[in-house]
Amino acid sequence: MAKICDSDGLAVYGDREFFRINYMPRTRQPHHIYTSAPFKPYLLSLGQLTVSWNGLHETLGLLFSTVMQAEVCNQTLAVWQSINNDRMKRGMLKAAALNDFRGAVPTAYPDDVIWLCAQIDGLEDARNDAVHSPIRGYGESLSNLSVKPATELGNQRAKKLLNKGDVLLDLRKCRDKCVALAKFAHEMDQSLIDYTKPWPARPSGSGAPRNKKRRA
Repeated sequence: MAKICDSDGLAVYGDREFFRINYMPRTRQPHHIYTSAPFKPYLLSLGQLTVSWNGLHETLGLLFSTVMQAEVCNQTLAVWQSINNDRMKRGMLKAAALNDFRGAVPTAYPDDVIWLCAQIDGLEDARNDAVHSPIRGYGESLSNLSVKPATELGNQRAKKLLNKGDVLLDLRKCRDKCVALAKFAHEMDQSLIDYTKPWPARPSGSGAPRNKKRRA
């Protein structure tokens, strides 16, 4: 049994050949490096995606209150905000829409709510990959870093994100889709509140836009 020192100077014991083949030296990157210039485009896009996702679900909360026909929305919003899981919130919204039997709304409006939630369900995994992936800068100097998802320790979300190719482009696409879906949810909410407003079409690029006629 040989005494071997790792890259941090810590003593470990074992077969030298085993450690040569299987032991991964631990490398560290100063945390303050995340505030350096090479990280800014990545962190800006990631921050915008995160804020857009949060804003989307706040808009869904208002839509939920409207679907529930709440004259004063404090109770319905309290119920919405009591749920800490975004997917469960969307499940409540779908259930409320499917059981809305008022007469003066588009006959297929629950279909649009279900479609909206399905679009967000599909976006959720990509958002989680972005938010929960570790990142690091690769390069010989701080001025020449390439910022990428860090996969060395086997993080599965980082691997998925890296395999998408252009990570910044993917973050921006997710952000833009959150913004488009939030706009659609807001327009649905406003149309349900004020029947004189036209029913919105689904955002382009995510399904065929449809204009709805209201029931008499």
